Amino acid sequence: MKILDESAKKTLLKKLAGLSSETNRSVYEFALALAKELNDIEWNKSGGKMNFLNNLVNQPDIYIKDAGCLRQMIMAGNFIEKHYEDKIDKLSSIGYWAFHKITRARLSQNESKNLERKIQLIEKLLNKELKEGKLNVEINKIKDNAFPKALEDVLQWYNVWNFSKLDRRFGIEYPGQIPGQIIINLIYHYVEKNSVIVDPLAGGGVTQDVCNFFNNLEEEMQTDIFPVKKYNLKCHSFDLVSKRDFIIKKNSMTEDWNIDGVDFVFLDPPYFSMMKNDYIENEFTYNRKSFYNAVEVILEKSYNALRKNGICALLIQPQTEKDLLENEVCIDLPFECYKIMEKYFKPYQRVQVALSTQQFMAIDLQRAQQEKNRDHLLGISRDLIIMKKE
Repeated sequence: MKILDESAKKTLLKKLAGLSSETNRSVYEFALALAKELNDIEWNKSGGKMNFLNNLVNQPDIYIKDAGCLRQMIMAGNFIEKHYEDKIDKLSSIGYWAFHKITRARLSQNESKNLERKIQLIEKLLNKELKEGKLNVEINKIKDNAFPKALEDVLQWYNVWNFSKLDRRFGIEYPGQIPGQIIINLIYHYVEKNSVIVDPLAGGGVTQDVCNFFNNLEEEMQTDIFPVKKYNLKCHSFDLVSKRDFIIKKNSMTEDWNIDGVDFVFLDPPYFSMMKNDYIENEFTYNRKSFYNAVEVILEKSYNALRKNGICALLIQPQTEKDLLENEVCIDLPFECYKIMEKYFKPYQRVQVALSTQQFMAIDLQRAQQEKNRDHLLGISRDLIIMKKE
């Protein structure tokens, strides 16, 4: 370990500033050089690393935000030195900040698996198997599997359920993807352990993934709140487009389900025209009349498939941002769907599953805050209507 006096520090600062200027087109080379130059310094006796990095940021040829960014670059540089020093040309085909996100991510409690998963992600980017824009989703999915929340942290005990983000273990990225935590709570509160479940609008397959999760629960994952209980859930998933092997391509509105004695049906249809352009043509998104007709058809199909005392759960949201009539501030889809649902089922429970305010941009909030729009509220409420077949 070497100790820097003031003269050595000034020399090193000038050298690194020069490297930054010469290699401005290759931040990877600078990160590697930075890590190598600072690797064997005894910082406690050399005035402190952060003081040195602050001085480096203030050099005229350095164009980096702050010392914290430099410290993160050292972390990336150390990773390059160990695993990619002879592949910098290849590495430069991906954006540095994508590489940086991977190197600083914690992807496993086991160090060797953590390293293995980081390299796998980098190789996926290099081989064009993963787009940089999808990197955060992939990292979160790995994290959710590596550090899953305990069941007791997911289960809800009030009739307002809040989930700050998707649990990437459940479902694939899909328009209108819902948190798997919703299905976890529905199964925990309302489904018996040997039940038959149908999701006729399966989307990205969240319901099936949650059923698999319950069927494979290990004893150490269970608590006094969630006692040892072996599940054997059978899930049938249908959709107009099959995005997963287990999803049967079927129009649930017009084709027979060929299932009876069902214990639980989960319905998460398109919320009228809110995301119309993200789906293929379907009965829910043509117009209001077709939406309510489609809701009635899918509810009648659910009724016919369910056994006596079987449960149907419908997730639906008011429409506040699109296709409103003059002087209309909201299309109350939950209210209208509730009335249709009552034709077939007996009301059992109603839960609020609010969306995050992050679905709206700052410009949306600014628009809502204008005096002329004071009667227009941005829509984050979402109803989970649960009813029982008598």
